[in-house]
Amino acid sequence: AVSFHDAVAYAVWRTSVCGIRHRLPTEAEWEYAARSGDGRRYPWGDRFVPGFALVLGAESQVQPRRIGWATADVNALGLQDLAGGSRDWCDGWKSRRKEMRVQRGGAWWDRPERAMLASRSGWPAAHVYGDSGFRLVVSVPAEESGEALLSDPNDPRYGGLRDEHLPPL
Repeated sequence: AVSFHDAVAYAVWRTSVCGIRHRLPTEAEWEYAARSGDGRRYPWGDRFVPGFALVLGAESQVQPRRIGWATADVNALGLQDLAGGSRDWCDGWKSRRKEMRVQRGGAWWDRPERAMLASRSGWPAAHVYGDSGFRLVVSVPAEESGEALLSDPNDPRYGGLRDEHLPPL
């Protein structure tokens, strides 16, 4: 369980150790990766399958687990545990008032419908919740990665801060 600020601090630390920019994904990046680029409802397809995600009703004793516990919960890009376990902090705001940061994905204590990839929630950035986790994105130089999914931070679909809140390398 970590706060948004903890997750950003880890990304800054990881960047300093590796010399490669690490950051939280934007909502658009998280959703594109989670859906494998094809719009599916769950990482594995369009219908909920008990046992594929760590959510209420998936098994008798729901509790947090290590990533990879459900080998079937993997999408076409090889990402695991996007529809249960913990919600992932993303670099974006839940509302225009900028009071809460966005989290994506379902948590271990959620009902199955909250495990859909379209599920989003928000919490104050400083609070720590037992269902909060994060994933990091490695920012590859543009000359190596090609065109960005959403390269203009002013695009209303963008939702994030990109690397502006991280120190320079």
